[in-house]
Amino acid sequence: MDNVENGVKGLFKKKPDGTQSKADSTKAQNPATDKAVRPAANAAPSLAAYSKFDFVPGEKVIFYEDFSQDAIGDFPALWNTNGSAEVVTTNLYPGNWMKFAMDECVWTDALLKLPDNYTIEYDVVPISREVKGKAGWNMRLMQAKNVKAWDSGSAPGQGGFHFGVEYFGRPSYSTWLYGAECEMLKLNGYKDGEEFKEKENMKYHIAIWVQKSRIRLYQDQNKLFDAPKAFPTGCVKPG
Repeated sequence: MDNVENGVKGLFKKKPDGTQSKADSTKAQNPATDKAVRPAANAAPSLAAYSKFDFVPGEKVIFYEDFSQDAIGDFPALWNTNGSAEVVTTNLYPGNWMKFAMDECVWTDALLKLPDNYTIEYDVVPISREVKGKAGWNMRLMQAKNVKAWDSGSAPGQGGFHFGVEYFGRPSYSTWLYGAECEMLKLNGYKDGEEFKEKENMKYHIAIWVQKSRIRLYQDQNKLFDAPKAFPTGCVKPG
C-alpha cells in the first residue's frame, strides 16, 4: 500500500504558488534509474508473426491402436509389414510402442474406409538407427492399388500425401498424383526453424486433419503445414 500511495503522489508536482498540477504524462520513466527512457536512435521494430492451434479432433473413432493386446517382442496384430517391427516398452514413456528402424514399411492390416472429413493422431519417438545416427521417418496417406500388400516405389498407389522427418530433424511434405491433368497439381514444402526440428529420443504428438481436398498437419502445438489442395477432387482419395 505504501508503494501505491507513493506512486499516486508522484503523479503530481507542486507549482511555485504551492498548488499541485498533474505531471507531464508524455515522459516515460525507468524505475531502476528514475530517468526518462528514450527510444534508441534509428531503431526499427522487429517483425513478429502469430498463429493459433486450431486442430479439432474427430468425434467417432474409426481405428484405434495402443498395442495393449500384443505381447512384448511380437509384431503387432493389427498391422502388416514388408520388413520387421516389434512391440516394446521404454524407460521414458509409459505404455506399449511399436519399434522399427528400417528402410521398409508398416501399414494397417485392413483397408480403412475414410470419410471426406477425418483426423489422425499418433505419438512418435525418433530413435537411432542400428548403424549410426538418428533415423528419419515417414508416413503416407494414399490411394492403394492393392489393399493386400504394400505398393512399392517412391510414389506408390494411385497417389497420396507424404509427411516425413529427415535424418537431421526437419519436417517436410509432398504429394504425388498421376494423370496429365492431376500430375501438375502436386505439392511439396518443408518447415525450417530449430523449434520445429525433431530431436532423438523426444516424444512428439502428430495430428492430421483432412477436409476433402485440404490437409492440415500439426506437431505438438505447432501447425506445420496447411495445404488446401493436397487431394484435388477427381485425382486421389486416400483409403
